[in-house]
Amino acid sequence: GLDAAPRPDGAVAFVRPGAAGPAFVLSSPWAADTVGGRVVHAGETHPQLTAHRLGNGDWQIALAVDRAWLASSARRFPVVVDPTISIVAAQDAEFETTCTYAPCQTRDDDPMSIGGDDVSTYAVGVQFDLTAVPPDASVSDAALGLHFTGTCGWTNQFGFDCPPASHTIDAYRMTAPWSEGSVTPQTAPGDIGFDPAVLTSATLAAGAPAGWLAWNVTSTTQAWLTGAQPNDGLLLRHDPEALDTGAPTFESSEDDPSLAPRLDVTYSGGTAPPPSPTYTQTVTADGPIGYWKLADLGTTTAADSSGLNHPGDYSGAFALGQPGLLAHPTDTAVTFRNASFDGRMVTQYLYGYAGAAVTAETWVNYAGATGLDQLVTRNYPSNGGWMLGVTRPNGIQQAVFTVVKGGVRYTASASVTPGTLYLAGTYDGSAVRLYVNGTLAATRSLLGAPLSPTASTVLAGTIVDDVTLDETGVYDQALTATQLQAHFAAGER
Repeated sequence: GLDAAPRPDGAVAFVRPGAAGPAFVLSSPWAADTVGGRVVHAGETHPQLTAHRLGNGDWQIALAVDRAWLASSARRFPVVVDPTISIVAAQDAEFETTCTYAPCQTRDDDPMSIGGDDVSTYAVGVQFDLTAVPPDASVSDAALGLHFTGTCGWTNQFGFDCPPASHTIDAYRMTAPWSEGSVTPQTAPGDIGFDPAVLTSATLAAGAPAGWLAWNVTSTTQAWLTGAQPNDGLLLRHDPEALDTGAPTFESSEDDPSLAPRLDVTYSGGTAPPPSPTYTQTVTADGPIGYWKLADLGTTTAADSSGLNHPGDYSGAFALGQPGLLAHPTDTAVTFRNASFDGRMVTQYLYGYAGAAVTAETWVNYAGATGLDQLVTRNYPSNGGWMLGVTRPNGIQQAVFTVVKGGVRYTASASVTPGTLYLAGTYDGSAVRLYVNGTLAATRSLLGAPLSPTASTVLAGTIVDDVTLDETGVYDQALTATQLQAHFAAGER
């Protein structure tokens, strides 16, 4: 998922959680008059962009053009709005292509050099995430931009000044996957995969001040979108690539994001991808027999969203209206408190369901288990019962899913870090499985355990710590790893 952050210049940056820089930027566009079919930029304005997240996790972008500007008698219609999207590099790195002091190194620091200083020659790799552009769009223009710092790599003759000559820098299509994280200081120059045919060139003039240098990469960008060529990025090399020719330095994505390598794409048409299903749509598509969103307010009844009308009743110590636990919640959750009468939600409406197979899932937030906190249970710990919970045996925080057969508890358990977790347990007649954040974390073999189809299903109720639950579901089948991964992914969008 991406988060949207407005920028002072009117643009919106889309950032993946935890990432140092944006995945791409929607620049504040221009709006201009047209006269005789030509765009006239004199008197143009820059609309304000705002981003609103929809319930399915998709983004809706609104563009507001200044009303006074539109109403002016100076307007010449139709007004044209800039159709360009500016995409910041997903990764960039400086490759030492020859070196006096082996081994040659690769760096993802700032700035990046292209060319030759006294001891080494350098090339730069950049790669862009094009998911913001429809794959069937028609690209009319695509420009790679690097921001020149105004200086060059050190030479004895000129220091950090650039030699008094122009610099031609060629762009090549990279032909092998790479990443900043996997590029090590020992990367050999021969390991840099690229097509030796020059795609395009740009010239940095002698004595050029700091500023942007651009390469036209329209055809390559179109080929990436259609899948005609894999998008492994672009390699930029000085022509000639030799010592002491000068090594102009360019900003990387490690510093100021407004000066990071960028790809400005102008396109038209294209089919927008269908909207992603909401979390609720993802869950209900898999047929739960009970699905309690726990978004209830001002009531003691837990509404069921499965479509089967299987509500539950709240009792004990509980608090409605708590912050939801999905990455971008649209409603609330419930905190169940450890008390003389523990908070709980109980439903009797699953009578006759889940006698041979079951899945139980919930999102939980807790500070850490001090004992066993039973989150979702049925007939536990009696025969045919099961329990999804968190616990702390021997001081180790764990999640558990247990099925009881013949008085024996068969448990799949895995170590976890307390906080917000998506937990799911399944039983299919042959194995007990525990999933943590959509990934299979533990399996325990158990053949032919009959499950109780008549007992009440309970959320919390037997807890030694306060726990917040959200989006809890029960199924009369063992959901697959793919289905549970999809549930987690929908909750993270």
